[in-house]
Amino acid sequence: MLTLSGNAALSQFRRQRLTVKIQTILPTITDVYAEFVHFVAVLQPLSNSDQSVLTQLLHYGPSQDVDQQATETAEHLAPKDIRRLGQSVWVTPRLGTISPWATKATDIAHNSALQSVSRIERGVRYWLVGAETLSAGELKLAATALFDRMTETPYFAEPVEADLFAQHE
Repeated sequence: MLTLSGNAALSQFRRQRLTVKIQTILPTITDVYAEFVHFVAVLQPLSNSDQSVLTQLLHYGPSQDVDQQATETAEHLAPKDIRRLGQSVWVTPRLGTISPWATKATDIAHNSALQSVSRIERGVRYWLVGAETLSAGELKLAATALFDRMTETPYFAEPVEADLFAQHE
């Protein structure tokens, strides 16, 4: 499985709102940042040209540079700093399901001659910064504001392929 980081998942406005929402649950949180993460199941290693096509397909939305400029002028930390200081929560589609996004993205990959790609799934990696390091319980408590328990699954370490791409009846 390939794990590829994407662009920022939250606008500055949504980032501020999410920070306030999490602070109602856990007041020690001082900042939140999120970016898309793409998980790619491949049948065989991708060639350099296939890797380049995949990278181009998965580059969409506002760039990190635009987000970073907006962040540096606000009260929030810059993305590079929050990645260094924060603790992360990964949120993916619910285990055993194939999201509509994955279906469309996989179709696009196949139409782009990426036949080695069996499935592409998208998640979001959130970084939470607190006044002090969060305990495992505090991290789980804060995570309740980050995912929809009906359609998504949180992870406190990078998801593994067997769990992420498992299909259940």
